[in-house]
Amino acid sequence: MRIQICCFLSSLSLIASAQTFEVGVHPGQELLTIIQILADQYPEPNESTYQKDMRAHFANMSDHPAVRYIAAFQNTLYTDFPEMGWCIETENDYALFLPDSNSWYELYGKDTVQQYLRLAVDFAKASDFKAFYNAHEPDYASWGIALSQKIDSLDLVSKLDQFHRIEAEPHFYIAMDPLNSWGAHAIPHLEELNPNLSHVKAYSLGYWNRASTSSDDPSFTSTSFLTDLVWHEGSHIYLNQVLLENEEQIAQLEYLYDPESNRLRRQNINDWAYCFEENLVRGIVISLIGRYSTPLSRRYQNAEELSAGFIYAEFISHWIDEKYLGDTSFRPWNYWLPILLSDLKNEFPTRPE
Repeated sequence: MRIQICCFLSSLSLIASAQTFEVGVHPGQELLTIIQILADQYPEPNESTYQKDMRAHFANMSDHPAVRYIAAFQNTLYTDFPEMGWCIETENDYALFLPDSNSWYELYGKDTVQQYLRLAVDFAKASDFKAFYNAHEPDYASWGIALSQKIDSLDLVSKLDQFHRIEAEPHFYIAMDPLNSWGAHAIPHLEELNPNLSHVKAYSLGYWNRASTSSDDPSFTSTSFLTDLVWHEGSHIYLNQVLLENEEQIAQLEYLYDPESNRLRRQNINDWAYCFEENLVRGIVISLIGRYSTPLSRRYQNAEELSAGFIYAEFISHWIDEKYLGDTSFRPWNYWLPILLSDLKNEFPTRPE
């Protein structure tokens, strides 16, 4: 697998380099993250030299219309909303692609989101965002080299591709997120944000060192975090289409969902479709850890998922070991998912108490 370190990337440069594994700080996503932080609509970043520099550079921008606009949002503003920054082509004088439809429009309204993106572009120009970004390109490159070498040494992507029986090597982009203190997440619908990116598989990785200080540089190489990022978030991306194709059969198992589960509520899991997808992805991670790590590591992972409220992940992991991985014809998920759903129904005719 060829590894490419990318810093100031626009969607056009992503298109030009197919079949690569890219690591970088996506400028549009970083721009919207900074605006949300200034608007107190984002979890406080962990301390670092980068966070300190960001605060200093944008210290006079808290009253900008983009910041005031998003600070006044009435609905809950989700932490992954900065992914809308992929609509902004920063290299191309902040050219803005405004999609006709988008899942974020359903939450906040099309006119609201598009107006915010226009204001964000104005914020970037008024704050000289490019100067801040360009000044930190050596940092982005350094972090990216360390992260890509770590992922490559663990062979995480090829293990995931083999598991999901991916024949063509996909185009992956890992967006290091140095101001994100809360987690990692897949960006499964890039084609909604910009149809030119339909071939790109992207996910975002935060900087999670809660013990850090303002003199620390961000690092993204924790092995446990990388396993979660590549195997967990990567599985969300690979399963997206087959889950959509089986929505009706998934909905038939809604009785397995406990809407009163505080554990699930704390993770913003508020419906069965999302709950099932998380149980499936976590079952996959348990199975992969069982294949490539120790039995004890697998037991720890299973216990962690159970304590988090994902009560079907263990069954799914054993089902994967026995049926999916036991399939010598290597049939894909669009064959196996309906069988898993049927077996899940047979194993759990009622919701476990």
